[in-house]
Amino acid sequence: MSTLKIEFMVNCMVAQLLCHDFSDNDGGVMFTERLLELMKDRNVSIRQISSDIGFGVNQIKYWKTHGTLPKADLVEKIAEYFGVSVEKR
Repeated sequence: MSTLKIEFMVNCMVAQLLCHDFSDNDGGVMFTERLLELMKDRNVSIRQISSDIGFGVNQIKYWKTHGTLPKADLVEKIAEYFGVSVEKR
């Protein structure tokens, strides 16, 4: 199995912590919707989370527009930040 395929599979599994479901075409959209939901519930601004975790303020918009997911290590940091698990809901 190629390294790229393994990394994709890991990203899919880890991203499930923020996704209700996952598919190749809209995983980034669902990921960002769940992330924005968590941010709203906990009254966290985009500037605050991007500063606290260390990604650009436009990154969330990029994930949603391009339908992409962050790397697994960043998803884990986001999970820790919000105190959520990495398991599928």
